[in-house]
Amino acid sequence: DWGLLFDPETGDNTAINPVGVVICKNLNGLNTVLDLVEKVKDAFNGVTDQVESDVIHFLQNLVSNGKATIIG
Repeated sequence: DWGLLFDPETGDNTAINPVGVVICKNLNGLNTVLDLVEKVKDAFNGVTDQVESDVIHFLQNLVSNGKATIIG
């Protein structure tokens, strides 16, 4: 199922696909990129070897669009 990221400051919504939902649900400050990759692999069948670069790209988009901040 798709999800929405809502920015209460601007009222903007961003649709995210089911993979993005899994990633966002696991952004807790403890999971590494590799942890997120494993969670995506666990959640979906047929994940390709490109999943790590896809997760990184998704996270970079969140940061560059002001939807997330890198801590640490």
